[in-house]
Amino acid sequence: MLGVPKKLIDDNGAVSETVALSMAECALLKSGAGIAFSITGLAGSAMDDNGFLIDINAQNDPPIGTVWVGLAYRNGFNPVANIPGDKVILESQSFYFTGLRNEIREAAAMGALEVVKKKLLEKTDAK
Repeated sequence: MLGVPKKLIDDNGAVSETVALSMAECALLKSGAGIAFSITGLAGSAMDDNGFLIDINAQNDPPIGTVWVGLAYRNGFNPVANIPGDKVILESQSFYFTGLRNEIREAAAMGALEVVKKKLLEKTDAK
């Protein structure tokens, strides 16, 4: 859907800064928005349709709880005036959360929203 190259995922792993940045950049370019973000991480084991645990991280690399947030925005974009900007700027932030799968997923979502909120406030205050 986003168009992240398979080779990028194969070379860096799905849970990586490189993939998070590519996801955010692809989302930005496909949407035409002024800002976009992505989350990639490992929240722990899941259940299959029969109720059995699926070990999605047998090598434990990266460790469960690792999350990368990618942020892509256009230089000069102004969320207040709805000015999209031009050159794409990429930023990332890593997190490590502990807890159960759903707790890690919720913490990752909240962490990503805080990253976006901080950037929007920074861009709004700069105007």
